Amino acid sequence: MCKHIAIIDWTTAPQGDPESTIERQIIGDAARVTRHLCETDADFTGDLLSADAIIIWHNLPLTAAGIARLENCRAIIRNGVGFDSVDVAAARARGIAVCNVPDYGTEEVADHAIALALALCRQIMPLDAEALHGRYPVGR
Repeated sequence: MCKHIAIIDWTTAPQGDPESTIERQIIGDAARVTRHLCETDADFTGDLLSADAIIIWHNLPLTAAGIARLENCRAIIRNGVGFDSVDVAAARARGIAVCNVPDYGTEEVADHAIALALALCRQIMPLDAEALHGRYPVGR
């Protein structure tokens, strides 16, 4: 029996690669990978409902009602550090494991925090605004 992993992305602002290239390379022949664009878990239909596992981004809440419609799901993987967008109690009641990626984006967040701190210290935003309006003070 072929396993099926459904990757669910948000219709409004898709986060992932439309071809799921990395996932397909890693999973290989171990499972069939499909990608679905949904606005809410009410949009889960057809092939997605029969998936053995789903990978979901943070911006699409997975509610008890959505979890109840999953026919074969054994694992919900939240693509990111938290899993607050997943009704963990509803998943537990159905025997579905809920996982996350605890170190997702940690280096990027740290880099961004340092960049913002430097921008604040160097007054990048106010000086940029002044320069855009032709009021760049000489001699600072």
